[in-house]
Amino acid sequence: MPAGNLARVYVWSLEMMSHSQRRRRVTSSGTLLLSLLSLTALSLPGACTLEDLDPSSGSSAGSGGAAGDGSSGGNEPLGGDNGEPGGAIPNASGQSNVSGSPGGAGGSGNPTAGSAGKADADPGHGGDGSSGSEQGGSGGAGGDGTSGSDQSGSAGAGGESSEPDHYVGPFKILVLEKTLGFRHESIPFCENLLSELGKTADAAMPPGTKAGSQFTVTIANDNLSEFTDAGLASYGLVFSCSPTGNVFSDGPNGAVGMAALQKFVEGGGAWAGVHAALDFESTGDFPWFTNILTGAYMASHSADGVGWNVTVPGAFTSHPVVKGVPNPWSAADEWYTLSRDIETLPGFNVVQKLPDNRPVTWIKDVSRGRMFYTERGHNKTVYAEDGFKRLLLNGVLWVTRRLN
Repeated sequence: MPAGNLARVYVWSLEMMSHSQRRRRVTSSGTLLLSLLSLTALSLPGACTLEDLDPSSGSSAGSGGAAGDGSSGGNEPLGGDNGEPGGAIPNASGQSNVSGSPGGAGGSGNPTAGSAGKADADPGHGGDGSSGSEQGGSGGAGGDGTSGSDQSGSAGAGGESSEPDHYVGPFKILVLEKTLGFRHESIPFCENLLSELGKTADAAMPPGTKAGSQFTVTIANDNLSEFTDAGLASYGLVFSCSPTGNVFSDGPNGAVGMAALQKFVEGGGAWAGVHAALDFESTGDFPWFTNILTGAYMASHSADGVGWNVTVPGAFTSHPVVKGVPNPWSAADEWYTLSRDIETLPGFNVVQKLPDNRPVTWIKDVSRGRMFYTERGHNKTVYAEDGFKRLLLNGVLWVTRRLN
C-alpha cells in the first residue's frame, strides 16, 4: 500500500476517534473497533485502495440510517449529538454504526428511530444525501422522541352531561300571605287562582311547557315555621300573595326565615309575587330581599282603577313570560311608583311597562334560582281576567324552569 495512502488513512482514523468522543449514544469502544478494522483491512495484501472506493457506489447502503446527502463527497463525520449531520466513513457506502444502529443516525434502527417515543430519545438525524453515496440508507430521519407510544394521548372530546333535569314533573308552591300592614281583600283570590292554574292539563299549558308540570298550593303558617332549610326543601316555589310589613325582621322566625329563603332561591329554587309583595320588608331590615331579589319597594301608588295600556318592550315580545298575554294590554289597577329604577340595576329585565316607562312586570336570574313579579293584582277582579291568568301561569312555569 503506498505510504501516502496509509498516512491518509491514519489521519482519518484519528478524526474518527475525535468525533466518537462527542457521541452520546455511540460507545467509544465501538468507534475504535471500527477504525482498527478499517486499518487492518486496508493493510492486507490485495486490499482495495482509497481510490478504489467509488463515491457513486451507494447501493450497499445500510438499511437503518437516514440517507446521506451524497453531494458533499463524503466529507461529513459521524452524526453528532442532537441531530448533527450523520456522516459515514469518508466515501464509504454506509456500514455498521453509520447506518444508524444503536446511537447514530435515525431511521428504522429501533433505539434512535423514536419508535418507543421516549421523551429522552436521541433525535439524531442521519445524513441527508440524495444520492446515498455517503450513507444511502433507506430509513428516514431519526425519531424525535415525541411521536411514540409513551406520549400522552390527545384529550378526548367531552361527552354530553348525563345529569338529570331536576325541573320536571309536578311541584309544590308555598304561599306567603301574612300581613302586618294593609291586608288586601284580593289575597284569597290570589290563592284560589294559583290552585286553579295548578290543575291545568298538559294540553292546555302554554306552548313549550314540560309535560306533567302541574302544581299544588300550601298556605304558610303565620309563625313562618316552614321557612327553614328543611321546611323549604320540598317546595319548588315561594309565592307572595300581597303580604305586607316586616313579616320576617319583626317575626318569630325572623333571622332563620330570612336566611332560609335566600338560600332556597340562590340554591336553585324560585320566588314569585304579585302587587303588595313590594310593600313588604320595606324598611331595609331584610336587605337581600329588597336589593337583590325584588330590586325595590313600593314608594307610593295611584288610586285603584286607573286605566293604562301595558306594553312589552321589543326585546321581550317573544319571552315565555308574556307569550299569550295581550300586547298592548288595556288594564286598570293600582299602579306603583318604586323606590328606585329597576332597569338601572344589573340582572333585572322589565318585560311589561306603562306608557310613562314605569315597570309593571320584571324577572331576574338570582344565582341558580329565578324570580318573577308583577305589580298587578290589587283588586280581586283582576284575578278573573284571562290575560292576568295567562301572565300568572307563564310566570309560575318560567320561574320554576318548566316553561322554555
